[in-house]
Amino acid sequence: VLGVDHPDYGVVLNNLALFYSETGNQVRAEAMLIQALEICRRVFGEEHFNYAVSLNNLDLFFSDKGDYPKAEEMLRQVQDIYRKRLGELHGNYAQALNNLAEVYDETGKDKEAEDLYLQALDILKKAYGENHPEYSSTVCNLALFYQFRGKNDKAASAYRQARDSFMAQIRQ
Repeated sequence: VLGVDHPDYGVVLNNLALFYSETGNQVRAEAMLIQALEICRRVFGEEHFNYAVSLNNLDLFFSDKGDYPKAEEMLRQVQDIYRKRLGELHGNYAQALNNLAEVYDETGKDKEAEDLYLQALDILKKAYGENHPEYSSTVCNLALFYQFRGKNDKAASAYRQARDSFMAQIRQ
């Protein structure tokens, strides 16, 4: 029997939160994301993959709002759970690194951001190869990072790498 602690209800809350966020109702969106996270915590525990996914949704919400300290704290938890549950060579772990790099990028922690982008790319290359959408997307993030810092040679190289990756995907 479904109830307010059922994981499917948490998924519905999460989807409703995304709708509210997209339509400008940030207060309701945040409340729904927190409620969905609490369901995952009660049902699965704080070390479970599903809890990390729900936490990741909430940290992305805070990042989009510009609340980078909250986003960073949650991303570190997500990163830790993914590392423990999936290992450091998993695409989800690399995505958590990429998301944390974006927070560092926004907060002026350039060295940390660049290191995380490069680490994420290395993992994605090993996990999926260079012709995977996650790899291409992360290369684009790195290119933007370089471009906005005036590192045009590095930006151009990364953009070419992303182009080549996208083209290889189209040909497949």
